[in-house]
Amino acid sequence: MIFFAVDSTTWQIFMPSPNLESHGLAVGEGGFLANMIAPADLQDCLVYLTKQLTATAPLASRRKFNFQTVSGVNVPMTMASEPFATETDKGRYIACRLVQEVNSR
Repeated sequence: MIFFAVDSTTWQIFMPSPNLESHGLAVGEGGFLANMIAPADLQDCLVYLTKQLTATAPLASRRKFNFQTVSGVNVPMTMASEPFATETDKGRYIACRLVQEVNSR
């Protein structure tokens, strides 16, 4: 599993788990989510994450998205996410967990 958090105001990734690179993924320049998600899946991913932030209760849904590896290959991964709040910001941060689809490597 791969873990990271996303700031929904900038869509920047922070606190990535150390095993991100061992799965062939990299946060990329500036650390933006758009650098990791396959372009065809980016808009759907942003909608999914925004729904998680605006839900009155955490959604139990998971979604499959294609992530781009450092070598440019798309790898399907299932994403689960949940919003989390800090003392000063609620409705801004999302914790994400990725699980690589079986037989996708």
